[in-house]
Formats: sequence, structure tokens, C-alpha cells
Amino acid sequence: MNFYCVTIKPGSDFGTPIKGDTLFGHFCWQLAYDSTLVEGGIDNAIEKYSQQPFAIFSTAYPVIEIQGKIFYALKRPDIPLSRLFSGNDLSREEQIYKRKENKKKRWMLVDETLEVRLPHSQFLSDKELANAFKMSKKSGYPTQIQREKEGFTTDWVRPHNSINRLTWTTSAGKFAPYNQECQSFSLGARLAVFVLTDEHLTGINRICDGLSRIGAFGFGRDASTGLGRFTVENTMELHVNGWEEAHAAYTLGPCIPEDKDLEGAYFQPFVRFGKHGDAAARSQNPFKNPVIMADEGAVFPLKPTGKPGRSYLGRPAHGVSKAQPKAVSQGYTPLLPLHMENTK
Repeated sequence: MNFYCVTIKPGSDFGTPIKGDTLFGHFCWQLAYDSTLVEGGIDNAIEKYSQQPFAIFSTAYPVIEIQGKIFYALKRPDIPLSRLFSGNDLSREEQIYKRKENKKKRWMLVDETLEVRLPHSQFLSDKELANAFKMSKKSGYPTQIQREKEGFTTDWVRPHNSINRLTWTTSAGKFAPYNQECQSFSLGARLAVFVLTDEHLTGINRICDGLSRIGAFGFGRDASTGLGRFTVENTMELHVNGWEEAHAAYTLGPCIPEDKDLEGAYFQPFVRFGKHGDAAARSQNPFKNPVIMADEGAVFPLKPTGKPGRSYLGRPAHGVSKAQPKAVSQGYTPLLPLHMENTK
């Protein structure tokens, strides 16, 4: 499969995090309306998905430029902090203070080679990432909405209400005002979505066509109110090297690992309480069955044979919907080589 980086530019706030499995679901709806996006249409694509996935999407990650060089801010690997940060020479009190500081460093900078080398990678907190972004030539104002806590992303609550057409006011029950959390990106922010494509079934141009339509109509929750807008700016084919010396595989999106893939595992569990999109969101049964996954940033030590047999890991989830028996969730994730001694 070919590996690409698709750079998108947020055009509004987001009500749903851009994770790979959700992005796959949105693309499938585009495929349902336009069969030319994948050879044979959606029925053929879903039928072959277990053995031959046509596309695998990653979670979206911040892109920053430092001294003319592009870096991707990936999630910090979900392994013990002691294997990422040194501190054995510190006193007990200093170790506790340092550990609290290190917990805030949830971003890991990786250059365009996409090789993750631990513990030599640079780790940043939200504030440090925002400061690095401000130093970038392409940065604009600090955030779309000025707030006391400035970061590359800012979480805030968005008020909602419905009007009772009998009284023309809000009232109790379903007409009562309520808040929902949203996420705002810094102005000028760019996000990277890594995509694996099977060139026999689809291509990056067709993938970008689908993503552009998703961005035009809105991604995720409350798209009808203006959330989830983005534009596709550019694409770049990447070649991932370094598997020969790698000790483990790093995941770029949520996945459902199979036993045959595991020699050990470090991950944070993630439960996807899925919901149908598009027209099915207003059906009598819009909700899907929960799916337990390993969140992005998981680390899977490699078997003695070394390089994995394919550029992705996991399996799809079938039987996730009672309303649409053929529905499938993306349980695959693209992989990156991770270099670190003593991963077991």
C-alpha cells in the first residue's frame, strides 16, 4: 500500500476529534453517494475490506514548521514515563516534580523521515507546542477565540438551545439551554492525516476528493450548525524507512490488534460509542454497538522476525450495527517504526 500525508486546514471549530475510524466512516458515506471513489463501489470495497482494505486513515496531527523544516506533533507513546524521560540522578522530591511536568508533555515531534527514536525525541506540552507554532512563519493570531489558556487547541463549551414554538422562548425539558464541548484550533493551523491506499482500488486523488467534500459539509457532531469545516491543502507521498533497526511499531490511529500481531503491548484503551452518520443518524436506531480499541500512540514490540509483514496493523470490526448489518468500522492503523532499547 502507498503511504501519503494529506494536509488539511481547519476552517471552524470541531465537535468531534478527527480520529482515523471516524474519518473512515465519513469517507464511506461519500463512497455511498459516489461509487467512482473506489473501484467497484462501496459494496465491493466493504466485501474486500477484511482482506484488502482500500484505505486506512490515521488520526489528524498538528503540523508545525521550525527553521524551515516540517515537523509532525504526534501523540506521546503510551509507554511508562520512566522509559521516555531520565531522572534517576534526581532526589525523590525532584523526581516527583519532574514526573508531574513530564505528564504534561503529551506531544512528540517527528520530522518528515517519520522515524521515532526514543528517548531522544523532543516532547512538548500543549503550551510549548503553541509557542513553537507561534514561532512558525505561517502562524497567525494565537487562537480563533482568545482565552486565558492558550494552546494549539482550546477546549470550550458552546451554548445550545431550542425554541418552543408555542411560547417562542426556551423552557424546561427538551427546550432547556445546554452546553456542549467543542475544540478550537489556532488560526493558521494545519493538520496532517496519514493515509494508506491500495492503488488497485483507489488513489490519493480520489481520497482527497472525498475528504474535500467531507470538509465542505462538515465533520462530526453539529456539522449542520457550522462545525467540522476544513479544506484539503496538499498531499505528499512518504516512504517509511528504518524498520530493520526498529524495536517496536507505533500506531497512528485507534486499532483492534489481533493476537498474531502481538509480542507485547502498551496502549490506552479507547471505547468507540459509534453513531451512524448522514441520513442514518435520524433513523429509529442511529447508534452502533460499542467497540473497544487501542488508542493512537500504542506501542507494539516487534517479534524476533523484525519488520511487520505489512504497513498496517489490526482488523476491522463487523457486526457493529443492527440497523445496517453490513456496516464495518475501521480497526486498522498505519504504523511507524519505533527505535528504543528494552521495550519488553
